[in-house]
Amino acid sequence: MSKFKQSVTRNQKYIQELKSSEERLALMKDELHKLSSKSDLEQEENQNHNHNDNDLLKYFENNPGRLIFKWMHYFEIYDRYFSRFRNREVHVVEIGVAQGGSLQMWKKYFGDYAYIYGVDINKRSKRFEEERIKIIIGEQQNRNFLRQMKNQCPRIDILIDDGGHRMLQQINTFEELFPHISENGVYLCEDLHTSYWPQHGGGYRNPNSFIEYSKTLIDKLVRFVSSRNS
Repeated sequence: MSKFKQSVTRNQKYIQELKSSEERLALMKDELHKLSSKSDLEQEENQNHNHNDNDLLKYFENNPGRLIFKWMHYFEIYDRYFSRFRNREVHVVEIGVAQGGSLQMWKKYFGDYAYIYGVDINKRSKRFEEERIKIIIGEQQNRNFLRQMKNQCPRIDILIDDGGHRMLQQINTFEELFPHISENGVYLCEDLHTSYWPQHGGGYRNPNSFIEYSKTLIDKLVRFVSSRNS
């Protein structure tokens, strides 16, 4: 066979292989599109399901009480971790009272056996007290106040830090009150994006931010577990 014919034959094979590759790629793209569409549909169905079953979100959207400030994507997280505490005795502390609306929301959500404590530096927050909602006035950055607070809240099953969002406030609150959380309780710190705000004492990779503080805790936890299994 001449060199020319060999070259033509090789080119024809190459073209056939290329066409086959393009066909396989087209099929893969088609399958990926189907999977993506299916995933989007399942996600939408799950969101609709979660929306329909989430009593906290329903309360927020049809708020019959005082004003509430919360990010919408928090409600799925709230319901996921808080639902097991419903309709049983539960002691909930929320740092940051604002207009008092979320305290009413927790009271309604958890039921008749819930005791809600709101903590705020603003003395006017006292006006939001009602049956099974107690307001404690103090600065969450102050460790002495946090230690005294344990006497007013002898039991904490859920703690929600939605206070000043400054680094020392979040770190001091965690260090003083996390050990006071009941066994199998929940500690939830909100608005961690402020760890990247210099005006709140944070900043990207700032060792004093609550995010970097939390990373160190994770390192210590994993190191401890891995050392026991080594």
